[in-house]
Amino acid sequence: MPEITACKIDNSKRTSCLWAQAGIVRKKECRINYLCTECHFDRVMKHVARENRELKLSGKKPNYMIHTTLGQIWLLRGKHDLAQKCFREALKSGTESKDYIQNAVVGLGNVLLRQGRYEEALNKFEDALDLMKGDASAQVAIAETHLRRKDAKTALECAEEAQWTGKFGKGIRIRENFVASAYLMCARIQVEREDFSETEKYLYKLEYTAVHSPRDLSLASLLAAANSDSEKGKIFFSRFPVSLSKKASIDSNFDGMTSPICLSALGAAKYTEEDYLGAISFFKKAMAEREKWWPHDVRAFHSMDDARDLYFMAMAHLKLTNDSNTAESHESEARLCYKKAEEIFQRKKNLPYIDYEDIAVRIRTRAKEALDKHQGR
Repeated sequence: MPEITACKIDNSKRTSCLWAQAGIVRKKECRINYLCTECHFDRVMKHVARENRELKLSGKKPNYMIHTTLGQIWLLRGKHDLAQKCFREALKSGTESKDYIQNAVVGLGNVLLRQGRYEEALNKFEDALDLMKGDASAQVAIAETHLRRKDAKTALECAEEAQWTGKFGKGIRIRENFVASAYLMCARIQVEREDFSETEKYLYKLEYTAVHSPRDLSLASLLAAANSDSEKGKIFFSRFPVSLSKKASIDSNFDGMTSPICLSALGAAKYTEEDYLGAISFFKKAMAEREKWWPHDVRAFHSMDDARDLYFMAMAHLKLTNDSNTAESHESEARLCYKKAEEIFQRKKNLPYIDYEDIAVRIRTRAKEALDKHQGR
């Protein structure tokens, strides 16, 4: 890796990312005016560079985490071929670290999972478990694969195994993060089975896990809100969107990935509190944040997030039609939001894998039911 040294930077004259200038990455689009201190990518790369310098000085082999880091970035952007290439480069690096090799194998499995090649993905995740027995990241990935295959029973068994027997890496924070992810997985599976009492139990466990990511809490909030106004769901999910979304937004690092999902969760909380104008405001802010932070190719690949928020907005507008003075405009807005969401959904439904698509599908079902009910009045 080329040596990177600290220097004072005049951001106003920058035209490309420092890491691209150094030849580490071919191209890196920046949406924060080259403010490197706020860039998650920059923090990760500097950590790797610092760690490699220390290893080199101590006479040890460098850490080739750079390949897996880039692989995860390309995976996030939906560039599966480039992600696969990075993970394969990681396996060719000659490192003796089992952690590093295992992360690369799980990365290859995630590429296959997102391509809809479920059997091949399962084989990769099993290979990762052979390298590190009981590894939680591989177990959660196996559960996700079974969920995508509509095998909820096996998915639940795998997710529960990850909670109780999985190895979670170094440190309690890493362990608790994986436990929280496993709880969210179990909650999603129980929703698919329409066993809402069991879903409530897992959401409760997630809420009181010592350490959890804002993303897990936000997704759990959206999952609860998506079912909170159904006949069975209202019994169980009235409080979760509010409590989970508040925890997600407190002390969160509001970067370009965290901010939109937390804002969506706050919108879901407002919806369950029957503050429908507040809900619409938060969902609009979430969509504006994605527009502000995410490069076009990332936003296009993850546009199901926009669809999810638009379905929520459609339901909120329908709730506001009770006011005769504004009923017509809110009904028109509801139909427009639903139409935009459907356009996104129809474009995306043929993709073999979309992250957390099941939550968006639940909200879509609620929105369609609300529109049908409104038309039948």
